[in-house]
Amino acid sequence: MASFPKNSITIDIFGNTFYRGYDFGAGDDTGVYWNDKREYSKEAMLFFAASMEKSISGRFFYGKKLRSSQSLNFKIKLPIQDQEPDYEMMETFISAIQKLVIRDVVLYAESKILATKSIVTGS
Repeated sequence: MASFPKNSITIDIFGNTFYRGYDFGAGDDTGVYWNDKREYSKEAMLFFAASMEKSISGRFFYGKKLRSSQSLNFKIKLPIQDQEPDYEMMETFISAIQKLVIRDVVLYAESKILATKSIVTGS
């Protein structure tokens, strides 16, 4: 099993895509993508991972597994500003999504606490 750097993206044989914010190991059936020349933010990498997964969604399954060598020519869509990738927009978008998820988790937890209190107090 090979060792890879944090701030990488992996794609498994079924096209499932994950951001890795830590050093990790992976077998030869997992595609691993990172950049030695430029350090992208976690948010930009999360955007890349989502775009990568979307671009290959539904194309791979048990009978048709993805091999990392097949993924070198996939195209993904990114927001563009002045003919360059718009990293600020990607970071803002991912930050907004994270905040929405956190808010939803807090609201869910609060509703569970209220439900538990009403059962305990009988009201």
